[in-house]
Amino acid sequence: MLSIAYEKGGALVATLQEHRIRRLWSQRELARRAEVAERTIANAERGERQPRLLTMRRIADALEVDWKEIDEFRLAVTDLEGKVAA
Repeated sequence: MLSIAYEKGGALVATLQEHRIRRLWSQRELARRAEVAERTIANAERGERQPRLLTMRRIADALEVDWKEIDEFRLAVTDLEGKVAA
């Protein structure tokens, strides 16, 4: 399973690096397999940018992890952010 956490700044931080390294893949290799930019992988691993849901699905599929966990988490975070803003 892809482990995810919410960090300050609203970043969706995935333990992509852990899953990527377990497979002995470089960021370039994961990006190639997920059909995303290498910068997208780097930014996601550092928590600098929140990838789009479709992008997270591609990455999760490439890593063979359950993307539904990501979708459910995003909904929970959106709800939480709405409550904090109110």
